[in-house]
Amino acid sequence: MASVLNSIFGSRIFYNWRMAKRGWPYLLACLISAGLAGAFGGFARVSPHPVPFGLSRSDGVAGFVLFAALAGLLWWRFSSFQDEMFRRIQNYSYGWGAGVTVAVLSVWGIAYGARIVPPIDPFAPVMIFAVVKGLFWSRAIRTWL
Repeated sequence: MASVLNSIFGSRIFYNWRMAKRGWPYLLACLISAGLAGAFGGFARVSPHPVPFGLSRSDGVAGFVLFAALAGLLWWRFSSFQDEMFRRIQNYSYGWGAGVTVAVLSVWGIAYGARIVPPIDPFAPVMIFAVVKGLFWSRAIRTWL
């Protein structure tokens, strides 16, 4: 059983989790902060349901910005403990993710201006970036590792 688990977790896909041995407190705090940012982002969203915990929508936006910035700082600190290959993969995936996201949003904005498509959802850029970054991260791992 141990050899099966070692072969699974020793694969290239789990490279970023093997790197978590260095700087793991920053990674854990980053994941918690990102989760809180997502929760506050949900509170900030306009919906017919009341916002929980007596928060206003502006409190939700403020919490989202605060915890998203904190998650970014903690991820930066975590990545400073990693090796050069981790940084190369991270820079490749974030760069291409941002570039493709900007291209998709630009095309969407032009199409919206021409009244071809409806307005984009406010959280769509975050989702597009997350998916595209994940795809390029996987591609970089398969290419370089």
